[in-house]
Amino acid sequence: MHVHAELSVTNSLLPFHADSGKYMPQSAPSTEQAVSTVSLDSYCVSEGIDRIDLLKIDTQGFERQVLEGTQGLLSRKAVASLYCEMIFVPVYRGQATFYDLAGYLGRFGYGLYDFYDFVYDSTGQLKWGNAVFRPMQP
Repeated sequence: MHVHAELSVTNSLLPFHADSGKYMPQSAPSTEQAVSTVSLDSYCVSEGIDRIDLLKIDTQGFERQVLEGTQGLLSRKAVASLYCEMIFVPVYRGQATFYDLAGYLGRFGYGLYDFYDFVYDSTGQLKWGNAVFRPMQP
C-alpha cells in the first residue's frame, strides 16, 4: 500500500502517476506498507454471504482488480447495485479507466445507471466522480 500521511484519502495499492500533481494536491512522498488482500468472492464464501444489495468501491484506481475478484458474484448477478469511483485523469499508475470498468461490468450484464458527485478542475476538466451500475433488464 502506498501510504500518504498528509493526504490519507489518496492511499492506494497503486503509486501516483507522474502527472497526478496536475489534478490533485501532492503530499510528501509515500511510504510503502505491506497489506494482505482477499477477493470479495473468497470473503463472501468464507462469511456465508450470497448476495450484496449495494457494493461501494472506492479503491483509488484499483477498482478493476476489485471487480476481477468479484467475478462469481457478478456472474450470478448477486450484486444488485455497484457504486464505483471513476477517475478520468491520470492520478495513479495503472489505474482503471471508466471505459475499462464499464466494459468489464458489461460482460456480466451490468450497465450504467447514473453518475454522481463529479469533481472538475479550474479549467472545467472532469477529474473524477462516481457511477452506479446495475444488472441490465432483458
